[in-house]
Amino acid sequence: MPDHQTLEIYLPATDPGNTTYGLVPSGPAVPGNSSLAVRFEQEVWYNRYWRKEVIASVSPGLLDRNILIGFSKSGCGALNIAIENPTLFDSVVIFDAPLSRREVPPWNTASFYNQRTWEEDLPETRIHEIARLSESTSILHIGGRAFNGEHQVFQERCDAAGIKCEYLNRHEYAHSWTSGWVREGVGRASGALDVGGQSQDHSIN
Repeated sequence: MPDHQTLEIYLPATDPGNTTYGLVPSGPAVPGNSSLAVRFEQEVWYNRYWRKEVIASVSPGLLDRNILIGFSKSGCGALNIAIENPTLFDSVVIFDAPLSRREVPPWNTASFYNQRTWEEDLPETRIHEIARLSESTSILHIGGRAFNGEHQVFQERCDAAGIKCEYLNRHEYAHSWTSGWVREGVGRASGALDVGGQSQDHSIN
């Protein structure tokens, strides 16, 4: 038996019936890990309300070590959830997300964001909080075919602020759950935890 149990937590990027970008993984990317796919009955952008819903959903099942994984809009959500709950997650993995888009995206956002609330959730607005997060939680972000440029900008901002995070340029990866980033990114995050040693205290204050 491993010394630590690791949970991979997947956040959906579309409504459950939309398979345009593939399906949320139904099992762990790394053998020996456990997995939890968060499910909502509708498409959501992860504003403050929906971030609280995620925490309510996943908190009872957290294990010794927890990796929060998001793709596209749920990548933005994963980062903000981790910022607001830094003791719950040992690692956050973000793939091909609009991390540096200053204008509210046009893709079904009207019910979730206006320009003010979108700007409040932007990584550039929360850069000092991201710095604090990076002290306890590893941050891995992977730029794919749709938003690699925004990942580059995000990494430049992290570098300028002295924030430790890892960026993988995978511009050849399609904007999909199935383009290869899950196994690579989650495997990398899980392996880093194995090397890094101590897991966090995941009690909720």
